[in-house]
Amino acid sequence: DAILITRLSDENTQGISAVLERKSVSPVYPQIGHFFANILETRKDKEKEKQDEEERDKLLVNVVSEGNTMIENLRILNLKPQICFRDNICDPINLYHKVGHGKLDMYVLNPSKESREVKEFLNRWGDDMGHLGKFKSGINVDGKELWLPIANLVSICALLIWQPSNPNDTITRLLFPGSTPQNKIFKGLEKLRKLECLKYPACSPSTLKENKTNSRSEKKKRMQKNDTKNTQPDNSILEKKEKLAKRRQEKLKKKKRRGKDRKKKERGKEKRRQEKEEQEKVEKEKKDKERLEKIEKKKRADKEKRDKERQERKEKEAAAKQEKEEKLKKEASLRKEKEEKEAALKKDKEDKEAAMKKERRQT
Repeated sequence: DAILITRLSDENTQGISAVLERKSVSPVYPQIGHFFANILETRKDKEKEKQDEEERDKLLVNVVSEGNTMIENLRILNLKPQICFRDNICDPINLYHKVGHGKLDMYVLNPSKESREVKEFLNRWGDDMGHLGKFKSGINVDGKELWLPIANLVSICALLIWQPSNPNDTITRLLFPGSTPQNKIFKGLEKLRKLECLKYPACSPSTLKENKTNSRSEKKKRMQKNDTKNTQPDNSILEKKEKLAKRRQEKLKKKKRRGKDRKKKERGKEKRRQEKEEQEKVEKEKKDKERLEKIEKKKRADKEKRDKERQERKEKEAAAKQEKEEKLKKEASLRKEKEEKEAALKKDKEDKEAAMKKERRQT
């Protein structure tokens, strides 16, 4: 990912500074690949910087101090702020390029490298002025002098242009104005008059190519018309008729070609729609199959669980029944032993009583 800091003022420096400080402590998202900002490192004595820091009011925001802090945090992240100034050629900065996909270019419209505001901003940054975020500078707009914050005058204004590899895809243009005044944005756009994609409200590589071919053919026709007027003035009526006929034929050809292109696009759209529907159908069938398999699996698991519980219940009942039978057998055996003992005792008692009676009779 790339970060673009359009301006450095009292309102926005602390937010991004806190983000960079947090990332320098631990690797948190988002990952930063490039950092575009007009931040300069001030070469200052550390003792003097420490003394100024102690004397400075902690409640006031110092843009230069926050900028130096951001540079330190970027150094920890192995990053360096990339300066964005517009030169006379206005060459693009390529941000992304993938073969078969497309490319993303960034055109810097403001600030101009040679402008008075940039030089003043750089000088005041080097002086480490604590009130740089609120400092104002004057500019001339339509004969009137306006005083605006210097942070707005040197604010980065960038135009992003996505050029797809597919010639039928639309070229996308995004303007990030930042806090740049309107007249400076117009000056920057004036430098990009050579770009064909800015001459139409919507375009694609194929339409740009077609328009370029048409403009060349029209220019060629105008030149031929001028030549014929100068060389053969007597046959002007006949030539006009021939040109009109040719023009009609070309219009018919263009109309047929556009109709073919439209039909081709419609067929392509229909094909993509059918492929999408087929894919959605396959995905739906796959999801339904997975859902049915899950339901079947759940049913089998529930059945196995019930069978297992039933088997365990039967085993428990059989074990309890066997335990009960053994208990009854044990109680019966104990009862029988007890009865046998009581019968033996009773017999012994009767034998003793009979013996005693016999002895009494004898005596």
